Amino acid sequence: MLKTNELEGIESVPCFALAQEIAERNCFFHWEIEFPEVFRDRGGRLKKNGGFSAVVGNPPCLRQEEIGEEKKYLATYKTYNGVADLYVYFMERSHRLLKDRGRFGVVTSNKFIRSKYGKNLRKYLETDVQICQIIDFGDLPVFENTALMAAILLTENVPSKASCLPQYAEIENLEFDSFDTEVHRVSRSLDRNALQDGNWIASRVNDIDFDIKARTLPLGDYCQAKIRRGVMTGLNQAFVVDAETRKKLIAQDENSVDILKPLVAGNNIREYYVEFEDYFLIWAVNGVDIQRYPAVFEHLKRFKGSLEERRDKGDHWWEIRSCRYALEFEMSKILFPDLGANCRFCLDKSGLFLINNAYFIAEDDYYLLALLNSQFAWEYLKRICTRFRGKTLRFSKQYLEKVPIRVIDFTTPANERKLLYEKAKLLYKKCLEKDDVACLLGFVDHHISEQRADIVYDLLSFLAEKMSTDNLALYEEKSGFLKWLEREISFSVSNLKNKRIIENYQDASLPEVISVLKKNQKMIPIEVSSRNFQESVESEFSISCERLDPLSRQAVRTNQLIDTIVLKLYGMERGKFKEPRTE
Repeated sequence: MLKTNELEGIESVPCFALAQEIAERNCFFHWEIEFPEVFRDRGGRLKKNGGFSAVVGNPPCLRQEEIGEEKKYLATYKTYNGVADLYVYFMERSHRLLKDRGRFGVVTSNKFIRSKYGKNLRKYLETDVQICQIIDFGDLPVFENTALMAAILLTENVPSKASCLPQYAEIENLEFDSFDTEVHRVSRSLDRNALQDGNWIASRVNDIDFDIKARTLPLGDYCQAKIRRGVMTGLNQAFVVDAETRKKLIAQDENSVDILKPLVAGNNIREYYVEFEDYFLIWAVNGVDIQRYPAVFEHLKRFKGSLEERRDKGDHWWEIRSCRYALEFEMSKILFPDLGANCRFCLDKSGLFLINNAYFIAEDDYYLLALLNSQFAWEYLKRICTRFRGKTLRFSKQYLEKVPIRVIDFTTPANERKLLYEKAKLLYKKCLEKDDVACLLGFVDHHISEQRADIVYDLLSFLAEKMSTDNLALYEEKSGFLKWLEREISFSVSNLKNKRIIENYQDASLPEVISVLKKNQKMIPIEVSSRNFQESVESEFSISCERLDPLSRQAVRTNQLIDTIVLKLYGMERGKFKEPRTE
């Protein structure tokens, strides 16, 4: 230790002066100095088991962008990641300050559970301490006036033991009388493999046992990582136009049609079909000769100021940035939204372009489509995907790539395979006509047991194509009735009160539909109670429901078949899942 006379003049030493300046600016806090009784005995010696008995609190959720140059001091942490938010380091620091067997408990962001930047923290928690309990609130609004997605983490400061299984509780809503009772009700023990090497793939625990007995590949390997995101324009107001604007641009210059691409967003993508709403993308991608499209250029000039200010753009203000997979938009592909409360994958063969809240897999594969829309895929994704709101999942690429896809060995001779495919279609027809699935499922069991899964591959491909056709027909029929009704009442159904009953008229009765229209009479310019109008509605309603009923029943039955066959193909049992879907 330096003596007093040895400290004289130290203020003039450059490194000391710099250290003082840094300390004053950053306000370093030295726990061992501020709380000497916690770490040292009365003689000043370090305690054998010094440290706090407990650390509790709510660490600051300062985003990594706001940490600034102080980030360089955090690189020594085991949990360090260049884009980690500040709470990550508070959690490691807290454990360093604990005595052996000290307890730690915080309310903090739950992003570390699944985010890439949280991997080092997850690994630290797996190995250096014992996780006792994780209470995950998903995206529930635990705190008012903040978008923080919260979790409670409870640990003990001892090395992890394989014999101690952490408890995981996923809180699905905040409407409970007792928090302790609710946590106890939903808590599950995490499997030993759930927390593994920083990859918490089973942080969402349910009662489904994914005991897959068949050979699989992660989706990312199966499709060679060809999962693409939709177009990011930087200013949709300029680049996305409706059908009327498209028509005007083409009328002004027929060349405009070359760069006006049919466009869908994530909410347009449904299970096996797309609800196309007549929107189009101005495909002025980086490098396009905009002078060839004068009408489009004049349209974009209206937004020049905002387009120039974009960070996400091409070389010129009127351009969308380059896209290395641009040609794949116009090829067959499997579409899916970024968010969904169920699996919503569909096969597009019409060359649709996507906005950036939708994705596609560059595969023309009805078999893959059947797997991704199955209950198996949904239950698997529920375990690994981030929750957005309630039961809505975010289908991030990093999670979707993990879905196990059953590998098929194509061993059956072509002629025999063709004959068996025709037999499978006849059995499916019989299944629908006589409501008897036994023959078809027996056919599936037989060929799986004979190691001829390629026959089942063909059947699933056929069923997925059938679902695509039937679901599109259902949508077009419902859309046709609603458009007819809007013409009759000269009013938009979407602006009606209790519009859900009208939009789902096939599940309602005619009196219920008429009743909703009567309640909206003040907004509707025609007389809803008139005999002529009601007779017209009755006629169209009856015709539409007669068309919808057999299609709906067929789609439900086909969906159930797909779910059952997929489980058989993976070597799993129906009992491990809930009852088959009925809608």
